[in-house]
Amino acid sequence: MSGDAYCWGYNGTGQLGTGDFDERSSPALVAGGLHFVAISAGIGHTCGIVDGGAAYCWGAGATLGNGSDSSTTPVAVSGGLTFFAIKSGLGSNPSSEATCARTNDGVYCWGYTITGVDGVTLSLTPSKVQGQQ
Repeated sequence: MSGDAYCWGYNGTGQLGTGDFDERSSPALVAGGLHFVAISAGIGHTCGIVDGGAAYCWGAGATLGNGSDSSTTPVAVSGGLTFFAIKSGLGSNPSSEATCARTNDGVYCWGYTITGVDGVTLSLTPSKVQGQQ
């Protein structure tokens, strides 16, 4: 069906979204029956936007955007925000990753983010990037 997400490869943190930790050598349907318009994978997590703009993430490393740090299936990002672009990654390992997504109101990030002068900060739910519109 249009918008179905498929993932494959290493799955040590549940980042394939299949409900388990089994590695896949061929595409496997992401659990939950969601239909995505955008998707982005980090090292230890994956996030996507569904039709209507809600974001969902799965995997591990404080990057799920809902206060939890691990799920092998997609979970909704907190805040009720409507996104139109998303990018996961930014770290060299699952414990230093983040996701940022764009709304009409600005850019929001969650996970471990580099803040420049202040170093690295952790946000378990979406936090608006200051100075963004």
